[in-house]
Amino acid sequence: MAKYLGIVAFACLCFWVAFILFASKPIERVNRICMPVGWSINTLSAAGALASPRAETLGRAFGTDLYQSCRFFTFRVFYADLYRELQARERARQEESQQQAVEQPNEEGAPAE
Repeated sequence: MAKYLGIVAFACLCFWVAFILFASKPIERVNRICMPVGWSINTLSAAGALASPRAETLGRAFGTDLYQSCRFFTFRVFYADLYRELQARERARQEESQQQAVEQPNEEGAPAE
């Protein structure tokens, strides 16, 4: 029995990894990596609803924080360098456009402010 359970768990893990890798956008990959956390939150919230409405509310609040933490951690591990590079490019582009605006004279021939 344990052998079959291990095979099923391995098959589920392989499916999950393939599901992540076939995502076309990075944000989709981040969300798919953290999907098991979301599923666990939903399961625990449903169990908490059986106990009391307050337990469900607390479970959802804790679960939302946990899910966002998972997404933040995953993003920082896999995409932080790319994000910093894109931010640097955008800053350079904005500085360049500001420099061009200062260098170009306005309609009266005086430099732009």
